[in-house]
Amino acid sequence: MSLAELLKLPNLTGLSGEGYLDGSLPFHWESGLSIEQGEIHNRGPGHLSYIPEPKILKMSQGNPSMSLLLRLLKDLNYHQLSSQVSYQSNGDTTLKVSIKGKSPALSAQREVNFNYTHQENLLQLLKSLRITHDVETQLDRLLGGKDES
Repeated sequence: MSLAELLKLPNLTGLSGEGYLDGSLPFHWESGLSIEQGEIHNRGPGHLSYIPEPKILKMSQGNPSMSLLLRLLKDLNYHQLSSQVSYQSNGDTTLKVSIKGKSPALSAQREVNFNYTHQENLLQLLKSLRITHDVETQLDRLLGGKDES
């Protein structure tokens, strides 16, 4: 799977990547759909880049850790990118990401080891995104209707 294509799915402005991923997402069905011990990893070296929106840059100004992270992700050449994935039938999802590589923005010689864990109820997230989309669609219709009269 192409990392560039995968990163287009969440529609995160400013996030891009190059490289390829392999992995396994073992789906199970008992009391509902679940993924147990899913894993994704890179196939060869690759590149990640995140150019944040101005509001995110502003938020990072008072936060040294976030500022460092944004500098790291601006230009990251990875040699290891892996993720563990679990999804429960109630929507609870855990994503553990590990990235190892070098970021010329920080140091050309120094190795970067970035670990991140994210927990989210995916069903609730999808529901809220659908509601947001529905509201935006209704507003577009209402505002579009006003422009035509």
